[in-house]
Amino acid sequence: MKYLFNTCISGRYLYMSIYTMAPAVDGATIDFAISKHLVADLQAILPLRQWTHVVLQGQGLNSGDLAVYVNGVLCPLSAGAPAGGCGWTLTNTVSGVIYPENLSTLKHFRLYNRLLSGAEIAANAAVLCLGLSPAYDSVLNGALSYWGRYNLPTGGAAGSTVEMQFTSVYPSHTLATSYGYQSLNGITQQRTPDAGVSSYYGGLRV
Repeated sequence: MKYLFNTCISGRYLYMSIYTMAPAVDGATIDFAISKHLVADLQAILPLRQWTHVVLQGQGLNSGDLAVYVNGVLCPLSAGAPAGGCGWTLTNTVSGVIYPENLSTLKHFRLYNRLLSGAEIAANAAVLCLGLSPAYDSVLNGALSYWGRYNLPTGGAAGSTVEMQFTSVYPSHTLATSYGYQSLNGITQQRTPDAGVSSYYGGLRV
């Protein structure tokens, strides 16, 4: 058996399809045994970050209910979404079937041997370097069946969005400033943490 995973994001929706394929012995034909199609509504978590953390899990990938988490949030499934632009093509050649493969936007791919809790998924999604959350590292490492990294930069090459992202961080502090006023509502004194006390006389600051 072979499995084909097809995923894309279009507008407010994430489209995901899973195909179970049975290639013939001679490699000339393929039977699609079963398929599963899901559409998750991302409206509540838009806009997305530069990289998107997606988790698909359930008791069976081609049977039963599956849950889709995007950036740590369980997203509702949509039955009325428009058709997505996630096309793919199988090519049959004299040497066998060529399967579709586009990994250009994939950074990490992990398979686990158990279902993850919502807390574990949210913690992993919060790790900007795309690794495992330190809070669950020991238990998640034991549950990993596969961890692949893709689109790695050339060693010693300059940084790019292939392996890094810019996240602006602003300090959450304020500089409290107090003022003194005269009877005509003009400022007579200003007190700030960085400049100390300033006095104003007739519009002049001293």
